[in-house]
Amino acid sequence: MDTITTPTVVQSPPSISIQHAAQVSLTDRAPASVVHLVQYDATVPIIAVALTANGQPYTVPDGAAVNIRLAKPDGTYVYNPAYGLSADRQTVYIAVTVQMTVCIGKLSPVVEVVIDGGTAATGFFVLDIDPNPIPEDAIASTDEYKTIQQLVAETQKAAEIITENEQAIQYVQENAANISAVAQNGANVTAVGQSISDVNAVGENISDVQTAAENLQAIQQAPTAAANAAQSAQRAQQYAESINPANFVQTSGLLNLVYPVGSIYMSANATSPASFLGGSWERIQGRFLLAASSSYTAGSTGGEATHTLTEAELPEISGTFGGTSSGNAWGVLGTSSGVFSRSDPIPAPTNTEKSSTSTRNATVSMSFGSGQAHNNMPPYLAVYVWKRTA
Repeated sequence: MDTITTPTVVQSPPSISIQHAAQVSLTDRAPASVVHLVQYDATVPIIAVALTANGQPYTVPDGAAVNIRLAKPDGTYVYNPAYGLSADRQTVYIAVTVQMTVCIGKLSPVVEVVIDGGTAATGFFVLDIDPNPIPEDAIASTDEYKTIQQLVAETQKAAEIITENEQAIQYVQENAANISAVAQNGANVTAVGQSISDVNAVGENISDVQTAAENLQAIQQAPTAAANAAQSAQRAQQYAESINPANFVQTSGLLNLVYPVGSIYMSANATSPASFLGGSWERIQGRFLLAASSSYTAGSTGGEATHTLTEAELPEISGTFGGTSSGNAWGVLGTSSGVFSRSDPIPAPTNTEKSSTSTRNATVSMSFGSGQAHNNMPPYLAVYVWKRTA
C-alpha cells in the first residue's frame, strides 16, 4: 500500500486559528490525549500534537512526512497530510476538516511518520465529537479523498487548456510588456505584434490575452500542481481500495490496545461496536456490572430484580406476654413499637392450678404483611452494553 510521502515542512498555524493541545506517544502507547470538538465544526481548528518516544520528545527528521488517518463509524475515512511542523520539529499541526467532525462519538485518529517511503512510527489520540444541537442536513459524511479528486479534475482541465494553447502562452511570455499595454488600452492592438497575424496567434480576442497576462504565474505552475494533485489523489484512492474501514482499527492494532478481549463497551446508541471497531462482541442484557472480588469472581452472574423474603429473612420481633388468672382479663404482648392484645379472655385457674406453683402458658396467634416480592433495583439509566469475545 502506497502512503503519502510528501515531506512535511516547518509551518506555523494562522494566528486566528483555534488550537487544541494533544500528546501522542510513538512507542509506549500511554493513555491517549482527548480533544473535544463539536459536530460539523467548520472553523478548521488546529490540533498541536506533541510527539514523544520512550518518554522523550521526538524530533521529526528532515524529509519525513507526517500524515493523519481516521476511520469513521459509518465506514467512511479521512487520509490527509499534516498542516506543518513547529520550528523544533517536535510538534505536528493537524488541521481538523469538516469531514473529521461529521460523526459524533469517540474517534481514534492515527498519526503516522513516514521516512524513506515507509511508515516508521504511529501513535493515536482520541477525538471526542459532541453532538451539535442544530443538524446540518447539507453536510454528508464522505471519504476525504473525493475532495482531492475534484481538485485534480479541475487542475487536469486547466492543464489540457495549457497544452492546447502552448504557442499562445509562449508568445505571451515573450511579449509580456506589449500585452500589458494591450490590457491598459484595447485600442493599441498593434502594440501586441507587428501584424494582425501575431495578434491572432495570441488568442481569438483581446480579453483572452488580458486573462492570460493576469494569470501568467498560475499558468506556469499549473502543470506541476496538476501532477502533484494527481499523485495525491492516486495514493488516496489506492489507500481506499486496500483498506476496509470497518476493520481498520482492528488491522492497525488499535483495537487490541483500546479494547482487548474481555473489554466492556457501553453506549446509548444501539449500533454494535463490531460494525466500526471490528472483533466479535457479545451483547449483555438486563444486568448491572459489579467489580470482581474473591467473593464475586469475574464472569460470574447472580442477583435478582425482585425478591420475596423468607421467614428466616424477616426481622426478629421479641416481647412479653402477661395477664391475670381470672375474670375477663386480657393478655398483652409488649414490643418496642407497641403492643398486641389478645382478643379472648384468659380462663380462671382451676383449684389444682391454684395450689400449684407452676406457670400458666397462653398462646397468641397473629399475622401481618402480604408476602409479595419487593424491588431490589436502585435508580438506573439503561444503556447498550457489549463484551468483546474475540
